[in-house]
Amino acid sequence: MIQPLLLALNRFAPFRAGGRLLYHATGALAGQLCRALPQIQAMYLTGSMSTGDIAPGLSDIDIVLVIEDLPAGQEFRLIRRIESRLRYSLPPFGQDKGGDHLMIYSAEEWKTVGALLLGKRSGYPKVVFEKWTHIDYRTIGPQTQSLHHLLKALWRIESFDVRAARRSTTRLETLLQLRMADRLVGAMESAVQEVGLSLQTQPEFFELTASLRSDVGEMQGRSDDSGLAALLPRLLDCLDSAVRCCLPEPSQPQWAGPWRANGAAPDGLDAGPSRILARELLDTLGEVPDGQDVYVTRLKNTDVIVCDPLSPRTTQSLYDDYQEQSGRTLRIATPRIFQWLYLSAAFGPSKFVRLRDLKESVVGGDIGKQRFELEVYAMFPRVRALRKLENQAVFNSYAASLLQLLACHGNARQTPPAAGRAQPGPVSAEDRFFALRARSRELAGNMPLYPAGPGNSST
Repeated sequence: MIQPLLLALNRFAPFRAGGRLLYHATGALAGQLCRALPQIQAMYLTGSMSTGDIAPGLSDIDIVLVIEDLPAGQEFRLIRRIESRLRYSLPPFGQDKGGDHLMIYSAEEWKTVGALLLGKRSGYPKVVFEKWTHIDYRTIGPQTQSLHHLLKALWRIESFDVRAARRSTTRLETLLQLRMADRLVGAMESAVQEVGLSLQTQPEFFELTASLRSDVGEMQGRSDDSGLAALLPRLLDCLDSAVRCCLPEPSQPQWAGPWRANGAAPDGLDAGPSRILARELLDTLGEVPDGQDVYVTRLKNTDVIVCDPLSPRTTQSLYDDYQEQSGRTLRIATPRIFQWLYLSAAFGPSKFVRLRDLKESVVGGDIGKQRFELEVYAMFPRVRALRKLENQAVFNSYAASLLQLLACHGNARQTPPAAGRAQPGPVSAEDRFFALRARSRELAGNMPLYPAGPGNSST
């Protein structure tokens, strides 16, 4: 009930202006609360708080904090204190300040990954305070900054899934979908700008984004998102264009034969589910268009379909088909999108099947320099998400991710636990924090090293 009311009020300029003033006042209050703690060295506001794209009552307040390097026990108590101050001091939009919207880094970690946030051309954070006069940041190149925006764009495309292929049932859902589409286009523009490209150097890309913005704007004016289904193939095409503009050709072969991650792929990979999917798609599509290769794999509840080249007709047929299905998630990509945005050590080897001749390929991924930096940047604050660590499955997942990143340097000392299964070991949030903190310190100490893999040229 509250969200539809807030959405309706956001149509009135006085409400938007007053709401934004309240947001800025709230951010200033958070700054005062954090500055008073001597162990907090810096505070930044990101997301809509830095860009100004605030929808009062609907937007989150995203906070990044940098704290002193402390012994684990002191750090745990400090995080608890920060949570108690922020979680209940920032209503009504501060309810998750111990979760997704509060990111805390140690000073050592910030030196290694802070340039990822502070070095952006687009989406630069709002500096609330910095207690230091100078800090030596490790250099992070523009391709990593660009990849950060592209992954956000990919996440927004994924958020549409099949939902964009059917009409929203409420005005709130409609306008939120359209807001997401507008931000998706903005993320692709930001990615291209990070590597110094502009309308003068990439006119076709920016003409495409201008056309997409115009169409989204018309739908926003009508409060009608029924046209998003037809827009999805163009959004995917635009994302492929952005990846081509920003990132080099991956070193792996283009589906020419088996890809093997970190040596030979494990034995016993089951191609059965992928073959079933291939036959289902052949029934759906009728035939594969001449000159197009389509590769598919089925991973649990997700169907990954890679088209080369991307065909709007094929893409639309797939979306139309999947809106009739329940319990399945669709992922469509070009080879370049797949290799840069999906294929990493986290993806893991799997069997793909080519529709044209049902030929199988083992596809796995190495994690390159840029993706490694982004994964580490995201991993550090997860260690301090104490409320999330109360969940055993979340702890297992985070522990496995840390070990996987350490394994890129050959530093993992044990087999990662299986996420989602009960594991012996620390049971309190404090003990879990201590276990993860020890691993994260190892990771921070190894940041000058990079694993071998695609995209590892210096930037």
